Amino acid sequence: MKIKSKYGEPPRSICSICGDKELKDFGYCRNNINHSDYENGDIYDCCDYSDLKTGRQVGSWMIEWIKRLKENKMYKFIILFFLIGCAEPVTSTEPEKSKETRTFEIELLNERGYRWSIEGDGVYLVEISDKGQSIFKMKGTTNSPYTERISWEVKGDYWWSNGLVTDLYPVINPTSYTKNKIGYSMIGLLPEMKGTDIVIYGKYYSLTDSVVVHIK
Repeated sequence: MKIKSKYGEPPRSICSICGDKELKDFGYCRNNINHSDYENGDIYDCCDYSDLKTGRQVGSWMIEWIKRLKENKMYKFIILFFLIGCAEPVTSTEPEKSKETRTFEIELLNERGYRWSIEGDGVYLVEISDKGQSIFKMKGTTNSPYTERISWEVKGDYWWSNGLVTDLYPVINPTSYTKNKIGYSMIGLLPEMKGTDIVIYGKYYSLTDSVVVHIK
């Protein structure tokens, strides 16, 4: 059974590196929706694609990146973080299921006791702090006992500024992995987001579910 998102499908932007184009002797980048393994792609696939497209050996981008890091005092710490973050996660060894046998749903959790109410199916009204970031958690529930990946995203862009620098604000951690059929992702809501509505999408294989959060 395919779950239909309550608030539409999340927008898909064209990759600025590969441009969603096929490369001779390489095919599509795994971030391209036409790739057979599209759901498991990440930014590093685009970097490999870029190396081949420019005639360089695959992995050249990583070597150059490490060389630049050596000039930074945080080199050792960043490399450690990079190696841990890039470690291959334990992925499902489950036989490929048909789309009809998978189930998936998401919900918002309020573990820190903010004032809130559930207005309907997947609709939440939350009152956040005036002084700092308010932390909530998204819960994604599957029917698979194996370790599976859940992707998360928010509709639209949100920006943060300290008065000197303005930068894109990541509202939600974009990836989580399940344990005992459940995966969690943290959400940070800033005081500047009061009076807005955000739509949060969870994606598991071809299934997409969503919630809307009204922020007071």
